[in-house]
Amino acid sequence: MCRTLAYVKERLILYKQEGREWAIKNTDIVYREIISKALSAYKLADKFVSYMHVEISSSTTIEFRLAILSDLDNIKKMYKEIVEKLLKTKM
Repeated sequence: MCRTLAYVKERLILYKQEGREWAIKNTDIVYREIISKALSAYKLADKFVSYMHVEISSSTTIEFRLAILSDLDNIKKMYKEIVEKLLKTKM
């Protein structure tokens, strides 16, 4: 959402980190904390999924691994949707 706002307001096309930096500088101060927390949550979710991929890949059968990895991807998507909804309600 931060990158979208940067594009709408200034026609900027930004990477995720740049979008965060832009939003922190260009949005109302009351939203800066939630922007930082949301992006920290995204990073933590990515780290968690990467960790689980390594752990699962090092054990179990291939069918089980594929099923679990698919579930992890779905969990990550759901988590990001929740964060996006939280951001929308705060704005």
